[in-house]
Amino acid sequence: MGWYLSLAMALAGLLNLFMPMSMAIDPQCDYQDNLLIGQEYFIYNKEYPDRDSSGTNCRWTAKSQPGTRIVVSCEDIDIPSSQNCQYDKLSISLSGSANFADAKNYCGKGTLSLVSNSNTLTVGKIFLLHHLFDHQLLFYH
Repeated sequence: MGWYLSLAMALAGLLNLFMPMSMAIDPQCDYQDNLLIGQEYFIYNKEYPDRDSSGTNCRWTAKSQPGTRIVVSCEDIDIPSSQNCQYDKLSISLSGSANFADAKNYCGKGTLSLVSNSNTLTVGKIFLLHHLFDHQLLFYH
């Protein structure tokens, strides 16, 4: 049975390399928000504050007025660690890339606070091994 798990992990890693992330996003979990200046917005799994056990890959795209930038912060990242976050991850594109081409990936335990490069930011919750997801993100500008 152990070699099945190793093979599944290897195949998941290869899929992660060759399959664009946009293909893996569930259309029922693909959100877009137009942000208003001075407002706070929260994105979180449907089961929050409980852990997400759905294994669904989601994407949130935030857009603010031209000439503004977006701050995203998370006080409690708790996603199982993997080398280079190749499996389950929180992906954030500071340019708003829908396919996460320039995204930074986060896994393990920690916090983050980032500022977008422009008025668009994209956040993805990507599960290749369907681990549990337990965090809430706040973004505002």
